[in-house]
Amino acid sequence: MSERRISFRLVTVVAAGLVLPGCGIFGPDSNTGVRVELVRLPGESATAPVGSAPSAAALSPPPAGVTSDVTVSSLRIPITSVELRGPGEGGGELYSCITGPGEDCLVELNGPELENLIATSEVTVSPGTYDQVAVGYCARSAQEEWDALVTAEARFDGTTYYSRTGLGLDDTGPAEPLALPIHGCGSGFPIEPPLIVDADTEATVVLRLYFDIRDIAYAASESPTNIGFTCSPVTDPNVTPYLCSAYPTVVAAYDGLVPVVERYRINNSATIGLNFQASTGAFIEAYVRRYFTPGEAWNPGFTPDAFFSTFIDNGDGTYRLERDDVTFPNFRRETHSGTMDTADLGLVPYTAVLLP
Repeated sequence: MSERRISFRLVTVVAAGLVLPGCGIFGPDSNTGVRVELVRLPGESATAPVGSAPSAAALSPPPAGVTSDVTVSSLRIPITSVELRGPGEGGGELYSCITGPGEDCLVELNGPELENLIATSEVTVSPGTYDQVAVGYCARSAQEEWDALVTAEARFDGTTYYSRTGLGLDDTGPAEPLALPIHGCGSGFPIEPPLIVDADTEATVVLRLYFDIRDIAYAASESPTNIGFTCSPVTDPNVTPYLCSAYPTVVAAYDGLVPVVERYRINNSATIGLNFQASTGAFIEAYVRRYFTPGEAWNPGFTPDAFFSTFIDNGDGTYRLERDDVTFPNFRRETHSGTMDTADLGLVPYTAVLLP
């Protein structure tokens, strides 16, 4: 089977009306099977500051006592389903975990690099066109909130704080799992170009969902209300520091193709991870995460969450990196400075530092 490229973009979907394997679009008349895997890309969770940001208008007042000097030793999220979908087609599951007594469906995302982290088997796929994979996080009920369990250490002014079950962060170790409530029961990821399965195709397709753990968590010594979302519950803002996490996101590749990630620090206030195909160099997609340095104004210049899905070669060594609310018209794949065009603030200067 020839290589096919998949590009993922985060979309909120409702994890309802799921279909068991063998039903809907899946059936015994096909010769093509799909096995889904969840894989962590190489790299650690914490990185160091890279220098001061240029002067720019901030989206919000600079937060005090916030840091991205956080090392994550464990990040577990519940994965209850992975579905393959197509236009006009029903849904069929590539992976299913039903919660019940003694079953929490938690998956350790900080597992071994480049190894499958979920137990799956091949599922026969009926002929058709499939343009989306949907990942479900909630139990099969009406609930729309779930907990990520994070075990981490954060450093403020030379003091190490540890995640503590039910507390937030505390200066007494060792670190324990801390629940971070997250809203939304599913994420839909487009397949581009769509996967087309012919009736006479005889093959097994391995669909790998890759994620990057770099800069996925940050911590606040005061209430995190104004710095982000997905934070540990506020119990006593005068006593307990808090831990926050970016929303888990993935990119996908078929049959042994591993994405290559180039990570950039924007104004020392955001991390952008550009994902490329290792064999062809083609752009797949880019994630964005918040980054904080204690004592330094937070000036990302744009909202540093979600994705960029457009990266166009300008033909002169620069690229157009854009999404609906911000455009980097002359982005370079190296450390550089330039100007971004934002919907909120107009033209904003930036410095992008290529991270090791």
